[in-house]
Amino acid sequence: MKKIINLLLLLSGVGSVIAVVLTAAHFSPEFGGSLPLCGEGAGSCAEVSELPYALFLGIPLAAYGLLFYLVILFTLLVADTAGGRYVRESAALLLPIAALALVVDAGLGVTLIVLRKLCFYCLATYAVNIAPVSYTHLTLPTK
Repeated sequence: MKKIINLLLLLSGVGSVIAVVLTAAHFSPEFGGSLPLCGEGAGSCAEVSELPYALFLGIPLAAYGLLFYLVILFTLLVADTAGGRYVRESAALLLPIAALALVVDAGLGVTLIVLRKLCFYCLATYAVNIAPVSYTHLTLPTK
């Protein structure tokens, strides 16, 4: 179980960093233009972040992603610090949140394909969100 929690903590940390970068790129297009794999052209983060689909209730989707990763980090740290006593409760909280994230990722991925836009950092967050699902056997403990 510790191996799974450590993997999820690592992925949440990576996702948090990517979400911070995407949020900064949204509010500072010149920062986004200076990022590797995010310059001018088809992979422009600034171009993707200016799409109407990049906002929900006036807040960039990357900021929601950061909140998502921080909730996961906090929940996993509580479960880990408690010696595994809250693993089931943590899984019950995180499962619907992760499912919602995958649905949003699918919708955004389809949107980017239809609009013929490419955002490497967005694709990286999709990979981070899908990785735990594809990880061999994520099962709840019987205790």
